[in-house]
Amino acid sequence: MKKIFSFVILLLVIITVSGCSNKNGATEKEFNNIMKKNGFYVEDISESLIGDNVKKVVLATGGTYQIEYYVFTSEDSAKNSFKSNKKIFKNYVKKNTKVKTTSKNNYDFYSVETSSNYGAIARSGKTLLYTWSKSFNKKDIKKMYNKLNY
Repeated sequence: MKKIFSFVILLLVIITVSGCSNKNGATEKEFNNIMKKNGFYVEDISESLIGDNVKKVVLATGGTYQIEYYVFTSEDSAKNSFKSNKKIFKNYVKKNTKVKTTSKNNYDFYSVETSSNYGAIARSGKTLLYTWSKSFNKKDIKKMYNKLNY
């Protein structure tokens, strides 16, 4: 009986852990729908881009911040963009800055919180979310990233 109970507990832990690390990110259509439902103005600005690595860029603006959604031509391009933005964010890291970083199979997340600003970038496959805002928006931004599965 004790072995069966231990096995069931172990199985639940495995299911829970594997489910929590699944960050597939929203598709462009899901991004548009979720952002609009949450009161954001959504605009496709892909035509104004210069470069071969980005297929799509959508801005969602609401209240006092915006979230940028990028679709890249390849996962490597998305990874390179994530790394470049992470380097820029690291320029803001000082003594009392809060930093959060997560990297898993197909997913990367990095955020910086200073006394006045909050920035977050998240990559899932070929897509990337980017936000830089005043720190009082942090809670709302984190909620939106969760809704978008980033």
